[in-house]
Amino acid sequence: IPTGLFYSRQICSFDVGDFALPTGEWPYTAADMNRIDNTDDEAFYSEPRLVTHIDDYAIESLTAYYREELTAISRRKIDGGSKDGTVDVLDMCSSWISHLPESGNVPLGRVVGIGMNEKELEANKALTE
Repeated sequence: IPTGLFYSRQICSFDVGDFALPTGEWPYTAADMNRIDNTDDEAFYSEPRLVTHIDDYAIESLTAYYREELTAISRRKIDGGSKDGTVDVLDMCSSWISHLPESGNVPLGRVVGIGMNEKELEANKALTE
């Protein structure tokens, strides 16, 4: 059964000109890549910040998108011979809330969260690990 990129969908594309000057030179200086605040991030992320970073409509839209895509992936897995069509998810910017649809709506398998604060990840009910 194909997995991984087989099930991905391109949502945007870039042209070579988006990243370089017409001569092909890198258009940025080291100063352009510098942060405004260079203090250690550990202090900032040590305390949980139980806030939403996008508004409710954006959350609803993202959840609807995930529901559509994950359902389609599940169907393709079943059509390919999978018994249950469960979909494993790696949430790479996970926090205390999930933008994934409820597991009853989509057959989710493992939902692994990677985030910046352990207490926020513990509060995320969608994560299985």
